[in-house]
Amino acid sequence: LVEDARLLADHGYGVLLFDLPGHGESNGSVMWGAAERDAVTGAVSFLITQPDVDPNRIGGLGFSMGAYILIEAAALDTRLRAIVAESSPADAVVQTRFEWRHWGPITQWPALRALRNSPMNLNEPQPISLVTRIAPRAIFVIAGDSDDVVPPSMAHDLFAAAGHPKELWLCHGVGHGGFRQAFSAEYDSRIARFFNNHLLQ
Repeated sequence: LVEDARLLADHGYGVLLFDLPGHGESNGSVMWGAAERDAVTGAVSFLITQPDVDPNRIGGLGFSMGAYILIEAAALDTRLRAIVAESSPADAVVQTRFEWRHWGPITQWPALRALRNSPMNLNEPQPISLVTRIAPRAIFVIAGDSDDVVPPSMAHDLFAAAGHPKELWLCHGVGHGGFRQAFSAEYDSRIARFFNNHLLQ
Protein backbone atom coordinates (compact mmCIF):
# COMPACT_ATOMS: atom_id res chain seq x y z
CA LEU A 1 0.00 0.00 0.00
CA VAL A 2 3.00 2.31 0.08
CA GLU A 3 2.62 2.95 -3.64
CA ASP A 4 -1.07 3.74 -3.13
CA ALA A 5 -0.14 6.17 -0.36
CA ARG A 6 2.36 7.84 -2.65
CA LEU A 7 -0.28 8.07 -5.39
CA LEU A 8 -2.76 9.77 -3.07
CA ALA A 9 -0.10 12.07 -1.64
CA ASP A 10 0.82 13.10 -5.18
CA HIS A 11 -2.81 14.11 -5.65
CA GLY A 12 -2.74 16.30 -2.58
CA TYR A 13 -4.21 13.92 0.00
CA GLY A 14 -2.82 13.47 3.48
CA VAL A 15 -2.24 9.78 4.13
CA LEU A 16 -2.07 7.77 7.35
CA LEU A 17 -0.49 4.30 7.17
CA PHE A 18 -0.80 2.07 10.22
CA ASP A 19 -0.37 -1.58 11.20
CA LEU A 20 -3.37 -3.59 12.30
CA PRO A 21 -2.99 -5.55 15.57
CA GLY A 22 -0.48 -8.38 15.25
CA HIS A 23 1.04 -6.89 12.10
CA GLY A 24 4.25 -4.98 11.56
CA GLU A 25 5.10 -2.98 14.65
CA SER A 26 1.67 -3.29 16.28
CA ASN A 27 1.19 -5.44 19.37
CA GLY A 28 -1.72 -7.80 19.80
CA SER A 29 -3.05 -10.84 18.00
CA VAL A 30 -4.56 -11.30 14.57
CA MET A 31 -8.29 -11.69 15.24
CA TRP A 32 -9.90 -10.34 12.03
CA GLY A 33 -12.71 -8.86 14.05
CA ALA A 34 -13.37 -6.29 16.74
CA ALA A 35 -9.70 -5.55 17.48
CA GLU A 36 -8.97 -4.71 13.86
CA ARG A 37 -12.16 -2.69 13.47
CA ASP A 38 -11.25 -0.77 16.61
CA ALA A 39 -7.83 -0.04 15.09
CA VAL A 40 -9.47 1.45 12.01
CA THR A 41 -11.90 3.57 14.03
CA GLY A 42 -9.03 4.58 16.29
CA ALA A 43 -7.11 5.77 13.24
CA VAL A 44 -10.13 7.82 12.15
CA SER A 45 -10.46 9.27 15.66
CA PHE A 46 -6.81 10.30 15.53
CA LEU A 47 -7.25 11.91 12.12
CA ILE A 48 -10.18 14.11 13.11
CA THR A 49 -8.09 15.64 15.91
CA GLN A 50 -5.52 16.89 13.41
CA PRO A 51 -5.89 20.60 12.62
CA ASP A 52 -5.33 20.15 8.88
CA VAL A 53 -7.88 17.33 8.45
CA ASP A 54 -11.45 17.95 7.29
CA PRO A 55 -13.50 15.38 9.26
CA ASN A 56 -16.01 15.20 6.42
CA ARG A 57 -13.37 14.13 3.89
CA ILE A 58 -11.85 10.96 5.31
CA GLY A 59 -11.57 7.89 3.10
CA GLY A 60 -9.93 4.50 3.34
CA LEU A 61 -8.21 1.96 1.10
CA GLY A 62 -7.64 -1.66 2.06
CA PHE A 63 -6.33 -4.79 0.35
CA SER A 64 -7.43 -8.39 0.91
CA MET A 65 -8.18 -8.97 4.60
CA GLY A 66 -7.44 -5.28 5.17
CA ALA A 67 -10.31 -4.52 2.80
CA TYR A 68 -12.44 -7.10 4.64
CA ILE A 69 -11.88 -5.18 7.88
CA LEU A 70 -12.30 -1.79 6.20
CA ILE A 71 -15.76 -2.75 4.89
CA GLU A 72 -16.81 -3.85 8.37
CA ALA A 73 -15.41 -0.70 9.97
CA ALA A 74 -17.01 1.61 7.41
CA ALA A 75 -20.37 -0.08 7.93
CA LEU A 76 -20.18 0.95 11.59
CA ASP A 77 -18.26 4.24 11.38
CA THR A 78 -19.93 6.88 9.23
CA ARG A 79 -16.87 9.13 9.51
CA LEU A 80 -15.38 7.04 6.69
CA ARG A 81 -16.91 8.81 3.71
CA ALA A 82 -15.52 6.73 0.82
CA ILE A 83 -13.63 3.44 0.70
CA VAL A 84 -11.72 1.36 -1.83
CA ALA A 85 -11.85 -2.39 -1.19
CA GLU A 86 -9.29 -4.39 -3.20
CA SER A 87 -9.47 -8.21 -3.41
CA SER A 88 -11.76 -8.36 -0.40
CA PRO A 89 -13.32 -11.59 0.82
CA ALA A 90 -17.06 -11.28 1.25
CA ASP A 91 -17.29 -14.24 3.62
CA ALA A 92 -14.36 -15.87 5.43
CA VAL A 93 -15.68 -19.44 5.31
CA VAL A 94 -16.54 -19.30 1.60
CA GLN A 95 -13.16 -17.72 0.85
CA THR A 96 -11.33 -20.45 2.78
CA ARG A 97 -13.17 -23.17 0.91
CA PHE A 98 -12.21 -21.52 -2.37
CA GLU A 99 -8.56 -20.95 -1.51
CA TRP A 100 -8.09 -24.57 -0.40
CA ARG A 101 -10.30 -26.15 -3.07
CA HIS A 102 -7.57 -27.81 -5.14
CA TRP A 103 -7.79 -31.25 -3.50
CA GLY A 104 -11.37 -30.95 -2.35
CA PRO A 105 -12.18 -32.04 1.22
CA ILE A 106 -8.60 -33.28 1.73
CA THR A 107 -7.37 -29.69 1.80
CA GLN A 108 -10.58 -27.85 2.63
CA TRP A 109 -11.43 -29.72 5.83
CA PRO A 110 -8.21 -28.97 7.75
CA ALA A 111 -8.22 -25.36 6.51
CA LEU A 112 -11.79 -24.86 7.72
CA ARG A 113 -10.99 -26.57 11.02
CA ALA A 114 -8.04 -24.24 11.50
CA LEU A 115 -10.24 -21.26 10.70
CA ARG A 116 -12.87 -22.33 13.23
CA ASN A 117 -10.17 -22.88 15.87
CA SER A 118 -8.65 -19.47 15.18
CA PRO A 119 -9.50 -16.33 17.19
CA MET A 120 -11.78 -15.14 14.38
CA ASN A 121 -15.40 -14.99 15.52
CA LEU A 122 -17.28 -16.54 12.63
CA ASN A 123 -20.60 -15.72 14.26
CA GLU A 124 -20.06 -12.02 13.58
CA PRO A 125 -21.66 -10.52 10.47
CA GLN A 126 -19.46 -10.80 7.40
CA PRO A 127 -18.73 -8.03 4.86
CA ILE A 128 -21.37 -9.41 2.48
CA SER A 129 -24.09 -8.63 5.04
CA LEU A 130 -22.55 -5.34 6.24
CA VAL A 131 -21.60 -3.62 2.99
CA THR A 132 -25.15 -2.39 2.42
CA ARG A 133 -24.81 -0.16 5.51
CA ILE A 134 -22.10 1.95 3.88
CA ALA A 135 -24.52 3.73 1.54
CA PRO A 136 -25.09 6.59 0.89
CA ARG A 137 -21.32 6.77 1.34
CA ALA A 138 -19.29 5.50 -1.61
CA ILE A 139 -17.49 2.21 -2.16
CA PHE A 140 -15.19 1.14 -5.00
CA VAL A 141 -14.73 -2.64 -5.29
CA ILE A 142 -11.65 -3.82 -7.20
CA ALA A 143 -10.68 -7.43 -7.95
CA GLY A 144 -8.69 -9.50 -10.40
CA ASP A 145 -10.53 -11.99 -12.60
CA SER A 146 -7.61 -14.43 -12.17
CA ASP A 147 -7.49 -14.25 -8.36
CA ASP A 148 -6.64 -17.67 -6.95
CA VAL A 149 -7.10 -16.64 -3.30
CA VAL A 150 -10.39 -14.73 -3.24
CA PRO A 151 -12.95 -15.80 -5.85
CA PRO A 152 -13.67 -12.97 -8.32
CA SER A 153 -17.37 -13.70 -7.80
CA MET A 154 -17.04 -12.14 -4.35
CA ALA A 155 -16.39 -8.75 -5.94
CA HIS A 156 -19.65 -9.09 -7.85
CA ASP A 157 -21.44 -10.18 -4.67
CA LEU A 158 -20.14 -7.21 -2.67
CA PHE A 159 -20.98 -4.81 -5.47
CA ALA A 160 -24.50 -6.21 -5.82
CA ALA A 161 -25.11 -5.99 -2.06
CA ALA A 162 -23.74 -2.44 -1.74
CA GLY A 163 -25.96 0.59 -2.04
CA HIS A 164 -25.24 3.61 -4.20
CA PRO A 165 -22.90 5.24 -5.00
CA LYS A 166 -20.67 2.32 -5.92
CA GLU A 167 -18.16 1.26 -8.55
CA LEU A 168 -16.77 -2.11 -9.64
CA TRP A 169 -13.60 -2.79 -11.56
CA LEU A 170 -12.73 -6.40 -12.42
CA CYS A 171 -9.19 -6.35 -13.79
CA HIS A 172 -8.59 -8.83 -16.60
CA GLY A 173 -5.62 -11.16 -16.15
CA VAL A 174 -4.82 -9.94 -12.62
CA GLY A 175 -4.52 -12.23 -9.62
CA HIS A 176 -4.57 -11.41 -5.91
CA GLY A 177 -3.32 -7.85 -6.13
CA GLY A 178 -0.97 -6.32 -8.66
CA PHE A 179 -3.54 -3.91 -10.07
CA ARG A 180 -1.14 -1.00 -10.23
CA GLN A 181 1.54 -3.10 -11.88
CA ALA A 182 -0.86 -4.33 -14.56
CA PHE A 183 -2.80 -1.11 -15.17
CA SER A 184 -0.54 1.62 -13.85
CA ALA A 185 -2.01 4.74 -15.46
CA GLU A 186 -5.61 3.51 -15.38
CA TYR A 187 -5.32 2.37 -11.78
CA ASP A 188 -3.90 5.72 -10.67
CA SER A 189 -6.60 7.57 -12.59
CA ARG A 190 -9.48 5.49 -11.25
CA ILE A 191 -8.35 5.70 -7.61
CA ALA A 192 -7.75 9.44 -7.75
CA ARG A 193 -11.03 10.08 -9.58
CA PHE A 194 -13.01 8.02 -7.08
CA PHE A 195 -11.70 9.88 -4.06
CA ASN A 196 -11.91 13.25 -5.82
CA ASN A 197 -15.55 12.60 -6.75
CA HIS A 198 -16.61 11.48 -3.29
CA LEU A 199 -14.39 13.43 -0.93
CA LEU A 200 -13.84 16.74 -2.68
CA GLN A 201 -17.26 17.51 -4.14
